[in-house]
Amino acid sequence: MPSHERVKTPSGSCRASWLGGLCLALLSGCGSSDDGGGTGGSASGGGGSGAVAATGGTTATGGTTSTGGTTATGGTTATGGTTSTGGTTATGGGGGSDPNAAARQACIDHINELRAGKGRNPYTRWTSAESCVDDEATYDSTHGPHAAFIGGNNCGAYGQGECPGSGPSSVTNCIDLMWAEKNQAICSGCDQCPSLNDGFAGKCPNCQVTASNPTCGHYLALVSPAFTMAACGFSTGSPYTAINYK
Repeated sequence: MPSHERVKTPSGSCRASWLGGLCLALLSGCGSSDDGGGTGGSASGGGGSGAVAATGGTTATGGTTSTGGTTATGGTTATGGTTSTGGTTATGGGGGSDPNAAARQACIDHINELRAGKGRNPYTRWTSAESCVDDEATYDSTHGPHAAFIGGNNCGAYGQGECPGSGPSSVTNCIDLMWAEKNQAICSGCDQCPSLNDGFAGKCPNCQVTASNPTCGHYLALVSPAFTMAACGFSTGSPYTAINYK
């Protein structure tokens, strides 16, 4: 499956490339300072495009979109939500029967398990955005990767990762392939990079997040302290997964 990476610069223009691996995009200039903290700032430099095949000759079908974000400091606090299983705190509400509830929790739990191994704070499960992310995934399954997000429907997120062809039962496999980018020599410095914006701006040594293939961008989006919550959404119809970060 072809991969897609799209970069939208602060001026509003978009660049896209189609490569044989993961799908990564950056919407720069939103809420990220040079050290990955603070709000209202923008990361200097441009974005880039690229994709990567995971180790062992397997390629992923997904990626990450980012608009910067703020750094989590000392942990995350839920507002107006309930605590879910697996040590992940959910924000917002969302009643009724959800056939994908188990897959959404598995998505967040798996990301947090990987982040814990790097000493990162867990993501809060962003339940109030999940139905919106479902709509994005459904739209993008017929309009192309990140089409809804780039078109303005970002569900309040700072970033987005998508896995075309992947559904609820395979979401952890997609996350694993993104995480596997850390095994590349060019990604040896990504654990010290404070944010995806800094990576795209070329500010992080030994963390290749530029207009090239391979790239470290998907791993950096998962390990970065710049995001504090995530919502996992799934399309109706053809399989498609979206993960929105904030």
